[in-house]
Formats: sequence, C-alpha cells, structure tokens
Amino acid sequence: MRPVCGTMYLRNGLFYVLSKDNSKYYLVASLGYKEIEGVKQYWEPQTYTEEGRSKLAANQRELLVSGDLCKWVMGKKSVLEREQIEIDPQYENIKHEALLWLKQQELEIIVPIVFKDNVNAILGLGKKETLQAYNEKDIALLKKLGEEAGVKSVTIAVSGRY
Repeated sequence: MRPVCGTMYLRNGLFYVLSKDNSKYYLVASLGYKEIEGVKQYWEPQTYTEEGRSKLAANQRELLVSGDLCKWVMGKKSVLEREQIEIDPQYENIKHEALLWLKQQELEIIVPIVFKDNVNAILGLGKKETLQAYNEKDIALLKKLGEEAGVKSVTIAVSGRY
C-alpha cells in the first residue's frame, strides 16, 4: 500500500482481505490522513488485529460478500471508480451501496486483487493530493497491479507487511 499511495500521491488507502470462510473482506491495513484535534494529519500505515478492528464501525472494518458491491467486484474482477458509478447506467444496481461506502471510507477507487480467478483482497484508494481524477493510465496501472499483486496478497497479509 505504501508504494502505491506514495507513487500516486494519494491521500489514503485501505486494504481488505477475504476471510477464510469467504463471507467477508476484513480490514487489515490503512494509510493516509486522520483527523487529530480538528486537523487532518498524515499517519503511517496501520495494521489491524481482530481486537483493533472491533473498535471500528462495522462498515469500516468489513465488507460482506453478500452485498451487491462485493458481488459486483467479485464477478467483474475489475477496477471500480466512483466517478463511473455516478454516471454510468451499468452500475445502477450497486450505485447506492457503492457510493455510500466509498464516501464513508473517503475512497475514489476499488482495486480487486485477483489470484486464480478469485478476488482475494480489495485495495481501496482515496483522492490524489492534486485532487485530479484518476486518468486512463492510472486505471491501467491499477488494473495491472491487481492482477500482479494477487500472488503476493496472501503472503503480505500473513506476514503483516503492508
């Protein structure tokens, strides 16, 4: 997460991993800004244990596989952009749920991490520091990242190196 957020100058990122029972994606790491005494300040990557996740709101600590957003991501295995969801009719079935979750997490894009045709993890990325939208080159790079990182996602999640 650190190289992606640093290279693309992103404000924040979240990393979710599929649970062993395949029922949810649970938050394992975050990076970006948080509000401290009314001022947004950058923080180093934070990893989450079960105990740490329990202190977060349910919508932040996990994404249920049974939800329309997860079903779409798992089915399409494709990068999902907030801007596209807002304007493209093909996202009508997931629009409300996806936009609400993205807004709550302050994310602009979802990158599925795919291995052996399964979405084993999800990388959520926030706005760029420049406040510019993600362009076609960014999307192509993130799609390739999702494909290439799939093999490493299990190793990374188990080792705790984000």
